Amino acid sequence: MTRKSKTNSRSSVEHPRIDGDAYVPALLSHLNNNLSSSSSQLYLRHFGIGINEWRILSVLSNRPMSNTAHICATVFMHKTVASRSIREMEAKALLYIEKHASQRLMLLTAKGQRMHDDIAEIALARESLLLSGLSADERLNLLDYLRRMRSHLPKVEGWDPFEE
Repeated sequence: MTRKSKTNSRSSVEHPRIDGDAYVPALLSHLNNNLSSSSSQLYLRHFGIGINEWRILSVLSNRPMSNTAHICATVFMHKTVASRSIREMEAKALLYIEKHASQRLMLLTAKGQRMHDDIAEIALARESLLLSGLSADERLNLLDYLRRMRSHLPKVEGWDPFEE
């Protein structure tokens, strides 16, 4: 991939420009970073867990007897981060680990399930606030657009402009 630019130091130089208000990756990143950070602060303050532990609670509530690999694939979490969070959650009696053959499968404890349910109500209320400016049809369209974009991630991840 080549880019042309003028090299005159005093004249206007043409450079690619990314407008953060019109560049979808920047908007998605801004939304995600802010939502994750504020969620984590809220959950830490009121429940003693952060966003990583919340994501693990959510996976285990939806699919008990999951292993670390499934959790990491579901919430796109690095295995080291997940392992550390799982150890902390086990120490807080939020989950327990059963060993089956060579796998470690996790389940929420009653305490972990209660915490999940309490936080899920808050997470859904926060989502409702976030989407409050959208009509029902716009919400459905947004979900459709996001799912379609997600389906194109393999193309984006596999593209290398220097191999063409």
